[in-house]
Amino acid sequence: MTPSAPKHRASVSESPLLVPLAKSKKLAALRHSSQPPDVQKPAPSPRVPHGRGLHDSMAAAKIQVDARIAEIIAAYPQGKQQKLFALRYGTPESLRQMPFAAVFARLQIAKPAQFSHIAHLNYWGEDTASPDSGKGG
Repeated sequence: MTPSAPKHRASVSESPLLVPLAKSKKLAALRHSSQPPDVQKPAPSPRVPHGRGLHDSMAAAKIQVDARIAEIIAAYPQGKQQKLFALRYGTPESLRQMPFAAVFARLQIAKPAQFSHIAHLNYWGEDTASPDSGKGG
C-alpha cells in the first residue's frame, strides 16, 4: 500500500458581496422588473396650470400618451415588452418627464386641439421650458 496523501479540510466562509445591493444597477433593474406595474411607482400628484381649458387639454393628452404607450407595449412579445419599449422610446417614466411636444413626436401621436398651450408642459403639468423646472424650492 502506498502512503495516503494528507487530507485537506475545506472551510466554507461567507464573504460580503462585491457590490452592495443598493448600488447595483442590474439588481435594481431586476427588482424593478419583477414588481407588478401597479406597485412600481405611484404617479405624483399633478401640478396642473390654472384654467379649465388647460386642465381638459392636459387630461386628453395624458389619456392619449398612456393609450399609445399601452398600445406599443402590447405589440411586443410577452416578457420583453418593457425592455423593447425602453430601447426604442425610452422608459415611460422618462417620457413623462419630457414636454408633451417631444412625447407626441416620439410616439407619433396626432396633436389635439389647443396643443400649443400644453406643448411645453410635461405629464405632471410642470413647465419644462423654464430653467427651474424639476428643482425643488
